[in-house]
Amino acid sequence: PINGNGDSLLLEGSETMRLFFAGEHTTALHPSMAHGAMLSGMRAAKEVTSAIHFKLDNDKDFDRVIPVALFRHNNPDSDLRCNLCNKVGGQIREGSLIAFKRGARQVLLHNNCAEFSPEVEVVDSKWKNVIKAVNRDS
Repeated sequence: PINGNGDSLLLEGSETMRLFFAGEHTTALHPSMAHGAMLSGMRAAKEVTSAIHFKLDNDKDFDRVIPVALFRHNNPDSDLRCNLCNKVGGQIREGSLIAFKRGARQVLLHNNCAEFSPEVEVVDSKWKNVIKAVNRDS
């Protein structure tokens, strides 16, 4: 734990620690140059921040929003279809597509389909019961 209230840092999908390298020696485009070190440091910082997320004790009830690009990477064969209304792509009326994750389960929904589903709640910009709504509809 980071502090006494139970907050902790977790690496996505793994309890093992990852090592991130940076420095002028890690870039093929600018080896042994100061700007190569700076660019590789910025790259490593992005990798670290994308791998780490804060997990609060009360986060277990919430579904996590993930980038649609990550959803597509993890599900290359599935089309960009809302799991509630089954319409493909972002629609003006239904809103843009948002990807959610809880455990290993990942789903894709239109913003309005998720927001107006009876069991879905948004509390402090966190989504709750999205996966439950999709499981009910399946």
